[in-house]
Amino acid sequence: RYRLPALVVPQHPRSAPSESRAHPDTPCGVRPGADATAGDPRYREDVTLPAWLSAHRAAVFDASLAAALAVLSVSLVVGTVDDPVERVVGSVLVVLHVAPLAVRRRWPEAVLVAMVVTGLVYVSLGFVFVGLGAAMVVAVYTVAARCPRRRAVVLLAVATVAMAVAVALTGSGLATVIGNVAVFGA
Repeated sequence: RYRLPALVVPQHPRSAPSESRAHPDTPCGVRPGADATAGDPRYREDVTLPAWLSAHRAAVFDASLAAALAVLSVSLVVGTVDDPVERVVGSVLVVLHVAPLAVRRRWPEAVLVAMVVTGLVYVSLGFVFVGLGAAMVVAVYTVAARCPRRRAVVLLAVATVAMAVAVALTGSGLATVIGNVAVFGA
């Protein structure tokens, strides 16, 4: 007679021994090294970042974010401004507006103030404010997330009022002002 080989049925995770259950101290409950081959030195080398990048991960991310938002903002200026001289002036202003985001975690309050000032200068020169929005949202979020609540509320209120004044000065309708205040106020 022919016999079928025994089937190996994996255990359900909830019925596994306690040492293989989810680790309580990690996000998503995954045990550190759960997928690593025991004793394989290549594993750690393959998944770790270079030492410099690992030590400066936040700064590299912030600089990359600032660069990406600068490209987005400059492309919006180039797409909305017809005069070549005004394009250059507008592009320089939006780069100056977005550049402080590279140090947003270290000095969130100064970054927001600098961005409000450059944004007001940009709008006062007659440029359309749409190129500033994404970067301002990041600065507002950073202040809300990293500053003490009272100071953050004051700074965000000042930024919201400045933004509402800037939008109103461009001749936008009341709906635009209210919509932007709602986004910044949230």
